[in-house]
Amino acid sequence: EQAQTILKQIAPGGFKTSVVTATHEGKTWYRVYVHHQGTVDSAKTLKDKLKANGINSILLRSRTPL
Repeated sequence: EQAQTILKQIAPGGFKTSVVTATHEGKTWYRVYVHHQGTVDSAKTLKDKLKANGINSILLRSRTPL
């Protein structure tokens, strides 16, 4: 339910997203991923766009050079 709320919250930004399910200690967790491929500067722009859509706690999963 929370993952769906986040997806609705960021939908107006036109982000490419996916939801991944994980189980830990018998509980199911849903992670919302916002996909991005680009430069460090474009990642900062993406972060600002997410903040504008109410998403403040952002975790960078990986950083691979292009």
